Amino acid sequence: NVSSIARIITNAMNYPFIINDEKVEISCSVGASIYPHNGTTTYDLIAAADKAMYNAKHKKDNSF
Repeated sequence: NVSSIARIITNAMNYPFIINDEKVEISCSVGASIYPHNGTTTYDLIAAADKAMYNAKHKKDNSF
């Protein structure tokens, strides 16, 4: 389910936005963590998701 949700979010970012009559294109990187596999505390889960997000950023464009 996590992969499906991340894919929905990253696919939504594939469409350009129009802001003040200008086309703006963006990408996003998503990081996720799963309890209890990636941690049992809020801090551990956020840290794992943050690390996953930075790994996704290194893959480039709309990664998770």
